[in-house]
Formats: sequence, C-alpha cells, structure tokens
Amino acid sequence: MLSCKYSLTQTPLFQIGTFPGETHLTTKGNDHHPSSAFPLGLCEGDCDGDHDCIDGLHCFQRHGFEHVPGCSGSGHRDTDYCTVTPHLYLDFVADNRLAFPLGHCEGDCDDDHDCQTGLHCFFRHGDEAVPGCQGTGVTYRDYCAIEGSSDLTTKGDNGHPSHAFPLGICEGDCDSKHECADGLLCFQRHGREAVPGCHGSGVSGTDYCYKEPHIEVEGICNDHPTPEVVDADNDVTNGVVHKINQVLLPSWVCNTIFDIVKDEHDLSTLKNLLILANLDDDLDHPFDELTLLAPTNAAFGHLSSSTIHFLTSFAGRHELINILLYHVIDGIFTSGELTDGQSLLTLQGGTVHVDLHPFRFNHANVKEADILANNGVVYKIDRVLDPADGR
Repeated sequence: MLSCKYSLTQTPLFQIGTFPGETHLTTKGNDHHPSSAFPLGLCEGDCDGDHDCIDGLHCFQRHGFEHVPGCSGSGHRDTDYCTVTPHLYLDFVADNRLAFPLGHCEGDCDDDHDCQTGLHCFFRHGDEAVPGCQGTGVTYRDYCAIEGSSDLTTKGDNGHPSHAFPLGICEGDCDSKHECADGLLCFQRHGREAVPGCHGSGVSGTDYCYKEPHIEVEGICNDHPTPEVVDADNDVTNGVVHKINQVLLPSWVCNTIFDIVKDEHDLSTLKNLLILANLDDDLDHPFDELTLLAPTNAAFGHLSSSTIHFLTSFAGRHELINILLYHVIDGIFTSGELTDGQSLLTLQGGTVHVDLHPFRFNHANVKEADILANNGVVYKIDRVLDPADGR
C-alpha cells in the first residue's frame, strides 16, 4: 500500500513541466544495497531501471547533473533517480538495449529503426528543442519524435543515410527538390531563415523540404476585361488615389516557361522540339523552380540539316531529350544572382559554365536575359549547347 506521499491515484496528473511541491533529490542506495531502501520512492536514487522504483515511478537516467523532472536539487553526479516523469519529457536511456525500440521523447537513437512505429529519430547538433517534447535532454544526443511534425528536422545530407531520402516536409538537408518527396520543394537558406509551413530555426545554413503555398493561379489569370476605374481622384496628403475593379498583375504571374516559349516567335523551333520530346509539360508546371537557356531559331539554324533530321527522327529521340535537358537548369537564377565562372547543374546531369564578360553560357551568347515566368526564368541564347561541354 503506497503512502499518501507517493500515491498516484490520489494526486491529479501533473501538467507537462509543472510539479507542485517538488521533492528534494536523495541518494538512498545503489545496486539494491541496502535492501531496505528498495524499491526507491519519489526523487530517490540510485536506480538502474524502473524495477528499482515503487510502482508508478520511472527511473530517470542522467548524465552529469541533468535536472530530474518533478524533483529539486542536483543530487549526485551521474546518479539516477525515481520520479513521475511526465509524458513527453526528454528521457535519455543511453545504450540500454532493453529499452529499444525507444518511445516518444526517448534517446539516444541512431536512426528511425531505433524508435517505435510512428516515430522518427530527431537528429540534433546541440540542445535544439525536440518536436513535441519538453526539456533539453543531453546535448548532442538524438531523441525519438512524432513523424510528420512541422518542426524542422535534419534527417541526413548528400543522400545519406539512404533510407532517409526522399525527405519529407520540413526535413533536411536537401540540395534540390529531387531530394524531397513528390510535391515538395527544397527551401535554400543562408542562415536560419524561416521555412514556409515549418516551425523552428533548424540548423543554420541547412536547407529543408517544404510545400509551396497554394495559389489559385487559374482563377486570377483567366481572361478579364480591361480594369476600370470605379472611383477617381481621391485626394490624399501625399497624392491621389484611383480605385479600380481588378488587381493589376505582371504578365509573368500568369505565364509558365513553356507559355513564354510558345509566345515568342523566335523560339518556335524550340517549342516544336520540346513537344516532340514530350518535355513541354515539364516546363508548364506553375511554381516549379527552373531556368531555361532557350536557343533561338537562328541558333538552331547553325546546326546541319543532317543533325536536325537525326534529332527529329525516332532513332535520335534519346539524344534530342539529352540535349534539351542540358538547357534546363535546376533552380531559378536571374542575371543578378550569377557570378563569373559559376557552374550550374542541369537536369541532364552536366554543368553549364557562366561568363559575365561577355555574358554567355558555355560558348553561347545571351541575347535576352531575365524573361520571368511563374516557374522560373528564361534566357535567349544564340547557340545550341553541347552536353559534351558539361562533362
């Protein structure tokens, strides 16, 4: 029979992080000596596992003088104490394999396989907050957390570990959208910028997968009559205001990269080749992040008739796709973001070299730059690029 001091049935459940009437840490024994001290009561130690504590209490494993939830004082260094650990308080069970798979907010995990079903291993680079858990735990130790959390989580880097890829929402470190799950994009950061739809600051300079906020482009881009002024000449202290019946939009908001290719008369050859290679749809998705180096009709005119005949034949289809994908760069790069000597990765897998003086990609001069679209940017160039130059 438990005394009132330790009765769990007569005491309301503690709220996370609040402990009325905390008890001071007391070291009563170790390794079941003296036997009269065991099982240990609330805030008593040294325990080796829950079996050393009275029913309803939990052995809180410590490193150093880590705070024991529900107890006051620092106790003895590295000594473990029995406590009523609220659910979701970080608990370091070290390398006790009997505790595996680990539960919610328990550590140290090395990967998701160390966690119970529905949990994932939250990797830390210090004492970052673990999603859904209280406390700081042990610095640099990793804890199991709920899957699908909107808190920024670092799961891997450069494709390792392989089972972490593709990354889910708010997970990093991604290098491009190709390392993210379908429908997600890679948010590139230079520090701790906020990631849309995610919580926390994550690791500085680490990039995370996110879902692009949905915007009803079709609704705002349907053909409308010319905007009309509905209330003119409203005087204000610093000018005049005219009220209109529509939102004025720049043309790029309603145009994809492929829309631009279709509408530019000097890109008609490129348009026909993209359709022939079934790549037109790949350039027609709003809110992708692409840069197209678009050879003009004159650029294709530099190719021999036999080359054009081969590329447009069934036998040359693979080579046509290879060449066209070499003209599509993963990511949006306006001229102001480019640096002299920079190399850009293409969807074909090769790289394109940037020269700013004169402005060219590989050996192709830029004829027109920064043609904006809602899924990227287009540069018109005067030569067809050779994928062999990017190996």
